[in-house]
Amino acid sequence: MSAHLSYPVIALASLTFSDWMLKGADGSVPESLRAMTQALQKEDSALGRQAHKVAVLLEEASVEELDRSWTRAFCLGEGSVTPHESVALTGLVMQDPRDEVLAVMYAHDLAPDASLHEPADHLGVMLAFWARLVGDEQYLQDAESFCRDHLSWLPWLEKELRAKQPDNAIAIELTVLLEELVGEFLNR
Repeated sequence: MSAHLSYPVIALASLTFSDWMLKGADGSVPESLRAMTQALQKEDSALGRQAHKVAVLLEEASVEELDRSWTRAFCLGEGSVTPHESVALTGLVMQDPRDEVLAVMYAHDLAPDASLHEPADHLGVMLAFWARLVGDEQYLQDAESFCRDHLSWLPWLEKELRAKQPDNAIAIELTVLLEELVGEFLNR
């Protein structure tokens, strides 16, 4: 097995996932996803193998296909999944998990960008915050606590996507890759 990913690489990958969760295939997100998977697939680990799998899917997909995958997964229709911790844990939006995430953010003098129009427990918002913690060595313990306390619902997201959209390989496999990244961080 290779050495662990560096904290800056984990932080950059988390920001890339954050952009995907918040923006879909807008702007430079497809290019960023491709670059991330190219870099991560060099790892001799489950993370690297999953990154390779995703890299192949991304290489074969057009920007329009990436956009449709994200839109189906997180935006439109009965089969979409709401990527909020509150929904994963309670079935409702804007519940205690959102308030707990906000409290952690406020403790670090940070808050979600209001222009995003997403609650603090939206996965994209949480990944951007987690990246800030991981990227600063003085906050690595906080990053680990945040990860264990507020990103532990990622398997629910994968399960929901597999159940509701078994043919949406891009969204499913990117979610699995995110789970591998979180696992890599926690199992250092």
